[in-house]
Amino acid sequence: MIFVIVPLGKGTREVTGWVIRVILYTLGSMVGATLFALLMGLIGQGLRALLPGVGYEWITALLGVLALVFALKELRIIKLPELQIGWQVPASWMRPSRMLGNTLYGIVLGAGVFTFIPFASFYLLLLWEMSAGAVSLQAALTLGAIYGFFRGLPAVMGGISVLRGAYPLGVSDWLVQRLGLWHAINAIALLLVAGLLLGSFVL
Repeated sequence: MIFVIVPLGKGTREVTGWVIRVILYTLGSMVGATLFALLMGLIGQGLRALLPGVGYEWITALLGVLALVFALKELRIIKLPELQIGWQVPASWMRPSRMLGNTLYGIVLGAGVFTFIPFASFYLLLLWEMSAGAVSLQAALTLGAIYGFFRGLPAVMGGISVLRGAYPLGVSDWLVQRLGLWHAINAIALLLVAGLLLGSFVL
């Protein structure tokens, strides 16, 4: 469900309405991701209160190790269990109002945990939000909002294609056909993060 282009575009040929729905979907995605980041931040603050003796340097080391493990998973060098619900957003949400339905789609998909999780870096993001929230809830909320925007970015790209007079299905196909490339880029990013975090721990 990460490439939510076609559901947003079904049933309308009017460009303005389609773009408004893309905006609502993306804003909903940011809201859902930010709310879940708030939850992670609050959990982080709770853990900090329970374990005051755990220094941030050890959390940095843990995140570094996990970033390395998730990178190996993205490269298919190791296998890890998929911790996800795998639920699909029901099409019935579109019946009362497509505007409301697209917004609800965004909120649920933005939270990230209720549907299919395509990239292992999402797990690291949750831990990062938790550790950042232990120090500053604002930092956790910022991470959530950024993730929510990028989760909605495929729909934004589809909206741009509509403004240019093209049906958005081509954008979705282009993204899906390069899924292996996105996993490789994700793995490289995770390796860089692992090197940075573990390097700072060692030094």
